[in-house]
Amino acid sequence: MFFGIILAATFSLIFIFLLLEKLDRFKMRPFLVVLLSFSLFLIGMNLQTRWFFFLASILLSSVPVSYFIARWSVSRMELKIAASSEAEEGETVVVMPSVRNLGRLSRRLLLVEDHGWESDSKKASGELKPTAAGLLKSLKKSLMPPMESGKEENALTPGEKSVLFNHKVSLFIPLLRSGEEFVYKVPRILSCRGMFPRYRMRIVSSGWLGLAFAHKTVFLDSPITVFPSFREISSLPLADSFLRHHETSLEHSTKGQSMEFYGVREYRSGDPLRYIHWRSTAKLNQLIVREFEMERGSLLSVFISNPRGSDVGPEGDSTLDNCARIGATLINYALTTGHPAQLIYGEGEGVVTRTAVSLNASLRDLASLTDQAELEPHKVLSRARWEIPEGSILIMLVPSLHCDLEKLMDEVPPLVEVGIVLLEARTFDPSLSPQTLAGEELIEKWRQELPAWVGSFSLYSRGDSIERCLQEPLITTSV
Repeated sequence: MFFGIILAATFSLIFIFLLLEKLDRFKMRPFLVVLLSFSLFLIGMNLQTRWFFFLASILLSSVPVSYFIARWSVSRMELKIAASSEAEEGETVVVMPSVRNLGRLSRRLLLVEDHGWESDSKKASGELKPTAAGLLKSLKKSLMPPMESGKEENALTPGEKSVLFNHKVSLFIPLLRSGEEFVYKVPRILSCRGMFPRYRMRIVSSGWLGLAFAHKTVFLDSPITVFPSFREISSLPLADSFLRHHETSLEHSTKGQSMEFYGVREYRSGDPLRYIHWRSTAKLNQLIVREFEMERGSLLSVFISNPRGSDVGPEGDSTLDNCARIGATLINYALTTGHPAQLIYGEGEGVVTRTAVSLNASLRDLASLTDQAELEPHKVLSRARWEIPEGSILIMLVPSLHCDLEKLMDEVPPLVEVGIVLLEARTFDPSLSPQTLAGEELIEKWRQELPAWVGSFSLYSRGDSIERCLQEPLITTSV
């Protein structure tokens, strides 16, 4: 009878542990162990058998012991990563995290959870919790012994396939001796633009007994800026016309090739002889050549409408993400073809006007673009209109959500040629209300009464070609 009860209790214990794996929760394990201990204690009281009291006390004491072992296992563990600080959207970056044991004793049975860069986006995934199944699965799949310290070239990869920048990667470390470092590689796909300040890692241990768990979460200061992708375009109807040409004033001009005189300087090897300024050469008794002002195109202003709540669609392919890509394409075209360019958008209660001094600087601005502008788009344009001179080009990137084009057009400065790219919000989020502005309806309306200063009108839907949208607008006027 006694051995039958012991056998039944043993099978019950095995069943409980199988149930724990099925429940897939670390946190349930200590409570169920305590419940089993209490059951054994009650059975011992009923049968007046001290063996059950002994088993119950051993099982009950194993929970705090397991917890303290787990806490000790994750202490004195140093987590680091090595990764690029800048990359382009869609690029795969190889991240090299490392785990070093700074303690005097070896650590066993450690689960490393690599969560990647934190995203502040509203669409970012929620908190990921350590699970028993994750530990068991990592144990089954892991064939990677710890590396010897300093052998970074032999770093191991936990998976052959790349993962997204904010997805979790788990790997199991069976043994990490004192002073030893475990280095591995994680290829991460930067699926969306943005500025991500921290990289999150977690090391988990369930102790040697597996009855309780402890974890250590570290937020590593490893910021990365993901630039929006852009396209190379060969033409832009508003900017290609020869009527748009102008020269800069003398105090802001740069040297180049044109018919406008800039100044003189000493002759350098390779200068054309026809540019020699003979009067200055005779006066100074050395070769002096003329310099000419560099021809520059008209100023291209890119206005992005980003009021609060206007960004809809999936993370990485939302309306604002596509605005950033189109804006980057326009800035790249302007800098390539000699047009000065600037970005205009709202930020909080203010307005941001950034001159495109370089492509990377503009890409960095577009990477940080969010739909957090408190001002309405027409008020943003009203405050920035003094930065848009006469004879320049203004291209407005406007999502159809929270958009009033008539108010926007009222704020356009005089003698400025306007191009409009309307992003059809319904194609980014089909669940939007039917009352949302439809781009096709607006196109039909403006075909009949297009303002004289509007040079082009394009409609962009999710998945459309940026090159075709900019190079072949739906509505154009002669320039």
